[in-house]
Amino acid sequence: MRRSTQPRACQRGYSLVEVSVAVVIAIFLLGGLFSILQTTRNTSTNQALLAQLQDNERIAMTLMQETMQSTGYYPNPLNVGLNVAFPAQASPLTAMAAGQILAGDQTGAGGSDTIAVRFQTESTGSVLGCFGTSDTPINTSHEYRFFLQASVVNGVNTTSLVCTRAKGTATEKTMALVDNVTGMTVAYGVDTTGTATSINSYVNTVDMTANDFLNVFSVSITLTFANPLAGQPGQSTAPPIVFTRVINLMSRG
Repeated sequence: MRRSTQPRACQRGYSLVEVSVAVVIAIFLLGGLFSILQTTRNTSTNQALLAQLQDNERIAMTLMQETMQSTGYYPNPLNVGLNVAFPAQASPLTAMAAGQILAGDQTGAGGSDTIAVRFQTESTGSVLGCFGTSDTPINTSHEYRFFLQASVVNGVNTTSLVCTRAKGTATEKTMALVDNVTGMTVAYGVDTTGTATSINSYVNTVDMTANDFLNVFSVSITLTFANPLAGQPGQSTAPPIVFTRVINLMSRG
């Protein structure tokens, strides 16, 4: 047998320099990938926070609108006068004169506005309060009061929009509707001439008189929500979110 006299090719691996360059490139690519993943995660979180904010806005205004539109309603206006349907009341409820169907002050959290309205329900249960239910018995005045209250949610201090329901001379139920509401202001569409015919001015709570509360046709509610993006990178000066809705009182239509 003849043995080949040609030398074998030398077997070589990667050098340390080549391995180091490959590792650096891999780290660079992984860093870019992690950066994309983190950006995507932050965007998804922000979208969820904004969606929750929008839900809170809708819930708050829907419940307030459903309740306030019923202000002054009672089932038998042909046989019963307004002063009889809504007699004078004092503490522990909101103080109101006979025939007065809404009132407001600035005793909410942080000196924010509050608003209380009165109406009666009827047998079909179509007149709903802020809890989404119809009250009984009928032909009885019910009061709903909206205000801001300091609270703790999941161990975090916050301010919640709260609704209290009262009947007769006692408070029946109090429930927080939405959280992270930092302010509430109310302006009343009033006929300042006292003839109760049409709105000629919107008056802030602090400027309302006893006679003005007897001549309200609509209310303008402004809720201020904490910005869910505040404090995040690039959002250190994120302003609060302001949401306003004008609600007409059907009983004044």
